Amino acid sequence: MWHFTPIEQIPMITEDSRGWFRETHPNIANRYVAFQDYGNGDTSGYLFDKHLKSVIGIYIFEHESYEFDEDQNWEEFVRETDSAIEGYLSSLC
Repeated sequence: MWHFTPIEQIPMITEDSRGWFRETHPNIANRYVAFQDYGNGDTSGYLFDKHLKSVIGIYIFEHESYEFDEDQNWEEFVRETDSAIEGYLSSLC
């Protein structure tokens, strides 16, 4: 079962997600904000560019795909899952 995080808990799940890859990929970690916690280490959220403008799309952090290696391309473990919230919500039904 997937749960949308109560707004007051968004900072906590965002920090938990960022904690996985902050040491190896700090630039992308600081630009990822999670809003959905799958309860298994994976989260979905928004990604911001280096100017802190929201990047269009919904992104998923997949902890199973993360290799704890700074040479790994971050797009292997943080990837776009849908182009807009409407499509993303429809895919959950």
